[in-house]
Amino acid sequence: MIRDMASNQKRWLKYELGKTKTKLVIKAYVRQLVSGKIEWEKLGQMYRPDQQQPVWTLKRLLKQEETQRMVNEEIDKLLSDEGITPKFVIEERKELLKSAKEKGDITNANRILDSFEDKMDMKPNTKVKITESLRINSNLQENFNNALKESRKVTVEKEIAKPEEDKSLPPGD
Repeated sequence: MIRDMASNQKRWLKYELGKTKTKLVIKAYVRQLVSGKIEWEKLGQMYRPDQQQPVWTLKRLLKQEETQRMVNEEIDKLLSDEGITPKFVIEERKELLKSAKEKGDITNANRILDSFEDKMDMKPNTKVKITESLRINSNLQENFNNALKESRKVTVEKEIAKPEEDKSLPPGD
């Protein structure tokens, strides 16, 4: 039963992504994403005007792995149409590195070199994943209340001695 549902969902997604309307909505989403302002209501109405919550339906579609692949392809296409290719980016970084070196700007030169290392996966993978688990006692509140009842109040008093005045000298001298 579960396999049938997963299989049906995959078929539905493949069918949905093949529709012209879905492709147009993805193109509009990418244009808005690149521009920096996504108008979810408009996109939702474009995608599913018959739904009560078209934005939710659109966001659910966009979360799908296959849809994300299409979005990334569309972004790559849009960038390459504008002349921004991987080769262009490398050439620009090389120019910036050369300029930074000529100006003696070591900080920016190092940043550019770091970006090259990131893109070429030259940095060692030093991330350590730590997983912790906690066991929570169902009687936690009761134990906490008992601990509070058993605790004792402690009063701390401190006396501060005032220095005595030297009476051998007259005041004001």
